[in-house]
Amino acid sequence: MPLKRRIQLDDIQGVGAGKTAIINCPIPYRYHDITLVLGNSAAGNGNAPTVASIVGNIQLKMAGKTQREHTGTRLDVINTAMGSTFASQAAVSGGANGTGRTHLPIFFQEPWRKRLADQDSLAWQTWFLNRATQTFQILVDIVSGITPVLTAFATIDDFADPRKIAAIMKWFSTDFAVTATPATFVGLEQRDLYSQISLFDTSDAKSVTNARLTMGGVEQHNLSSVENTTKLKGADMNPAAGAYHIVFDQDDSLDDVLNPTASLNLKLDFSAAPTGTTGIVQQRLGKPEGFGG
Repeated sequence: MPLKRRIQLDDIQGVGAGKTAIINCPIPYRYHDITLVLGNSAAGNGNAPTVASIVGNIQLKMAGKTQREHTGTRLDVINTAMGSTFASQAAVSGGANGTGRTHLPIFFQEPWRKRLADQDSLAWQTWFLNRATQTFQILVDIVSGITPVLTAFATIDDFADPRKIAAIMKWFSTDFAVTATPATFVGLEQRDLYSQISLFDTSDAKSVTNARLTMGGVEQHNLSSVENTTKLKGADMNPAAGAYHIVFDQDDSLDDVLNPTASLNLKLDFSAAPTGTTGIVQQRLGKPEGFGG
């Protein structure tokens, strides 16, 4: 097993209020995780900031193709559902004004999985990128009205398997307009392998109370939010208010991801009739976009 190293990601451009910062991640390393360090040097206190007060949308791109997209807040909610130790951390708090820092991790290796082989297989290789013409980048939208601090560090190794381009866990985000309960979403693509679908409270604060997923008319998941929470907690997960997570590989085995061999149909019941949008984040295992994915 190659030795893991912890490095700083020093090539960060465009850090400014209301701007999109670009973190250039060196290649051809294999990435286990990347952690964003967030702050507001103009804050009137020394508290560690909330994620939402510093960053909005985050995209991870290889060779210009988006491999993951989500808000910082939704990333934190999903990480927290895997276990409280994987949530954002108040890394620096209680000092002078503007010195508070929050660490927001982006996991590739998925350390909550019980089998080391499954963990290791999900680390992102970058050897196949052409160093002269292609990049591995993180694009971070920074909120307005602050004096932002954004740095990053990563866990890497030098492993490369030139025999194949390995599958990665990609995240796809959709804001689905909902005006009634129940609502039906048919925008789940029939490709890649589904690990998880996270359903967030609507923009007008209505929550999912039941989710029913069918594949080719055959029921794959049908649980109330209370029933689903019980199952997730029984699998050592840490679900919290604000999202309903459909997790296919609850026992942490990649053997249990859902292979969409037929059309997928998602029916959602809400706590009351919504008027707005609900965020849907799909986690899918497959080849990187643009490289067979």
